Amino acid sequence: MSAIIINMSPEYALVATDTLVVKLPDYRPDGFTEKARLWPAAKMIVAGTGLAGFSDHWLDWLMSSAPVAADIEAVDKMAPETLLEMYRGCDQQTTIYHIGVAADGLIKGFRYSSVELFSSQPIPCGQTAKPAAGAEPNPANPRDVMQVMRDQKALQDSLPANQRVYIGGQMYVVDLNPDGTSQSGYVDIF
Repeated sequence: MSAIIINMSPEYALVATDTLVVKLPDYRPDGFTEKARLWPAAKMIVAGTGLAGFSDHWLDWLMSSAPVAADIEAVDKMAPETLLEMYRGCDQQTTIYHIGVAADGLIKGFRYSSVELFSSQPIPCGQTAKPAAGAEPNPANPRDVMQVMRDQKALQDSLPANQRVYIGGQMYVVDLNPDGTSQSGYVDIF
């Protein structure tokens, strides 16, 4: 599992994840990875939590198999069925997040969870944090993403080993503007 924070408005989006990968069943650290990546041709960020490597596999499939002119809404139409097919035989939960520029030039987001058979769920504007970070975020005044992720980690670290989401490494941040421009980078916060 992983931490993810999404700050989204129609004009801007920011996605932050931790980079820690743990090995099951004993939850040992097993490396570090970027859990959010930009798909420049579609002006989209693809992120994932849960099953290690699944979001990378999905993005690789999109970049090689999706229609050239795909935008976030076109991908949303094909995602549930294709994700479900790719997931067959997997035994860990996973969630995929798409944040991208729609045909009307506005930023939108969708979430697809294996628990919900990858049905498309719109991501609301404001701040979304998984796992919860304690107090509910206020979309009109989003808290600093570094503090939210620290709060997520502190809350999860207080849980029994087999019930927590393991958060660590660095925070990796990707942003997106309506013209498709993006910046990304790492922040040491743990």
